[in-house]
Amino acid sequence: MPKRAMRERLIGARAPTKRRGGFELLTRAADNQGEQNEGEGELRQAMLELEDEKIAEPALHWKRVQMRQSFRLGLEALFEWIIAEIGGGTMTTEALAAHMLKCAPPTYGQHWRWRRQCTNNPLGPLGGGRSVGRGEPQVDTWNSP
Repeated sequence: MPKRAMRERLIGARAPTKRRGGFELLTRAADNQGEQNEGEGELRQAMLELEDEKIAEPALHWKRVQMRQSFRLGLEALFEWIIAEIGGGTMTTEALAAHMLKCAPPTYGQHWRWRRQCTNNPLGPLGGGRSVGRGEPQVDTWNSP
């Protein structure tokens, strides 16, 4: 009985809708991979690539969470870099930006090539500007030049 109650609250009818959808997305991705599932990275990739209209909304929510996590990690890395560069001193924003550009290897900025390859996906990594859930307006910057 305790296991059934836990399951019901964790992923069953009493669980929040987004959690249930996320678990369904995870389950379908794992089922599609079958015995090929080698680890967490492969499963995450399968969740990104899974295209099924029945789980389109949970997939979009999951992609947005992944993008927010990537953005957060990028900001944390930038903050750590800034702390390391200025040490205990000070530096203007302009000087810091100029120093960053000077330090960046010429391969930085290649993400635009990747971005252009992703525009064939109707959802795109950010959902193609579609709003899901709370009705907030979404700015479609993904397909902009």
